[in-house]
Amino acid sequence: MQSDLQRRSLIQPNDRIKRLRLTHTNSASEQPRPFTTDTEFQHDYKKKSQAQISPELKTYLDNIAAKYKPDPGALKRQIDNAEARYSRTQQFSDIPARLVVKLQSLILDGWRFCPSANSSVLSNAAMISVKLQKPEALIEEELKTLRSRVSNAYHDQLFKAMEREIDELIHEAAQDAQQKAVQQAAAEEAAMRDQLRAALGMVKA
Repeated sequence: MQSDLQRRSLIQPNDRIKRLRLTHTNSASEQPRPFTTDTEFQHDYKKKSQAQISPELKTYLDNIAAKYKPDPGALKRQIDNAEARYSRTQQFSDIPARLVVKLQSLILDGWRFCPSANSSVLSNAAMISVKLQKPEALIEEELKTLRSRVSNAYHDQLFKAMEREIDELIHEAAQDAQQKAVQQAAAEEAAMRDQLRAALGMVKA
């Protein structure tokens, strides 16, 4: 016959999870009652996990969250700087015959010449270069994409910085746990040695 330990070892991980989901403790009656939904199970698990966090660790995590909380003012400044560098004009260069055809198509699409721009038309023996102003619809679309790109980069930067802090915290916690395990093993080994000496009637000089 299989021992109780062997039977327990045959239980699959998914079976353990199902058994955990079957009941949880009601704080009022302290009697197990069934979970009604997966959401309730996850909420209960989250509450228990948070309860296990020490006050010192919670304070440290709160400081990290506050340190890397998005700053709307800083994000707006980055967007404003990006918009200030954005060019509402574009230069087109080609041989005269091809450029004329291209300019006709661009003008129909809403592009316009920039008479106020310096050197809006440049030419030499083989090439012509013309600076045109972008259509308003294109400008709005590109500015929208630019704002989104700047915002994503800003939040990604905060997230990566927070991840570095978390990695450092995990590394320190792992080192601390390893050191404590080594110390505990050494203490247990010394205690066992003393017990064996006492059992053998040995007296430490």
